[in-house]
Amino acid sequence: MAKIHVVKQAYEADVVAVKVVDEREADILVFVEPGGARAMGDTRWFYVGKFQATTKLFWASPGDANVGEANALKVFFVNEESEAKWVKDHRLRGQL
Repeated sequence: MAKIHVVKQAYEADVVAVKVVDEREADILVFVEPGGARAMGDTRWFYVGKFQATTKLFWASPGDANVGEANALKVFFVNEESEAKWVKDHRLRGQL
């Protein structure tokens, strides 16, 4: 399960991510679970506090070269659990 905690500074993060508006640009399609029990794998996220997190994530702005946006995980949010998946081979696969 990807237990995600969003941090305010890039240096605090395990992962720098950017939200994309076009599904075709994404590395991963993510479904946000309303409850932690059903969140599993990298593609189903559940937001938690800092000490429960498996991943600390920083949201970069598109084009933000200061935080290495070019190397950031590109995330597209889906509305259906069944649509959540990795779209591209990525170094973070299995690491969230």
